[in-house]
Amino acid sequence: MAQTARFLFLFLTSTTLTLGCASTPSSGASLGYLDSNDSAGTVSDGADGGDRSDGADGASAVDGADGSDGVDGVNPRPDLPTPTGDPCVDGKRLSALVDLIVDPDPVGCPWGEADNQSEAQGVLTARDETVARIVRTDNGASFDFLADGGRLCDIRLDTLTLDDNPVAADFVYDDVLIVTLNDTVVIASYAPILDQFQQTDGLYRYNWENLRGTSLQFQSNQAYCLGYGNGSDCALPFSDTTGEFVISLGGDGFQPLKNELLEAGTLELKFITVGDNDDDTDCRHNGYRMRAVLDVALPSTFTE
Repeated sequence: MAQTARFLFLFLTSTTLTLGCASTPSSGASLGYLDSNDSAGTVSDGADGGDRSDGADGASAVDGADGSDGVDGVNPRPDLPTPTGDPCVDGKRLSALVDLIVDPDPVGCPWGEADNQSEAQGVLTARDETVARIVRTDNGASFDFLADGGRLCDIRLDTLTLDDNPVAADFVYDDVLIVTLNDTVVIASYAPILDQFQQTDGLYRYNWENLRGTSLQFQSNQAYCLGYGNGSDCALPFSDTTGEFVISLGGDGFQPLKNELLEAGTLELKFITVGDNDDDTDCRHNGYRMRAVLDVALPSTFTE
């Protein structure tokens, strides 16, 4: 039977302006375009087949009795919005319910390869990194909007509503797990490692060169979740223990990172497993799936 163990999560508090968030479609919802340039509706024709706004003789209502233009001789035109240069404002926006899929990593630590060190007991010597794939929830098709030249306009992350997540209660990793969004730490199973990272605007920036060679105290039960208790919630099993894993990021605690994601217009979710010297278990995890609502602008809608 799977065991669930909740760490003592550290708190990160921050008060920032809350931005608007895309509404959450129901599970299996189809994708749809939201076009700010489209008119609110159309006007039906009159009884004579002409426009409803036309006069009795079919001439424009603003025209004179003889059908000529009005006083200034120019047909009035609606004011067009001035382009801002921001694709998320000027273009059509596509709101999509997606899954961020982190494939299992069964290989283990690549000790001595690239910038990893050799095995050493109780020392973080090597890591392996897995970047999530983005797929549509309704049909499983790839949703790589960045490769297509798109831009992230809004994001909502909440796995607490993902009832069919097969690994939410069956997750295991070893020795240390770090979860990042655009290289900013959102989860760390071993909170003391945060001291090795640069902190800006209340956010910890993952850097392997700074973390490599750090001593590991296996007795520590302190973990880190970005914004925990301030709009975010997390549950994480202990190292090498199967249990419930939930990431729910939101509220004021997530807002500083959300602002950065929207400013960059990009999104990369990464799982990083770190080990010391155990060939059979270290640097492994069994995969995960995280649900998100992404609001994006695609190049075909803002380059025309």
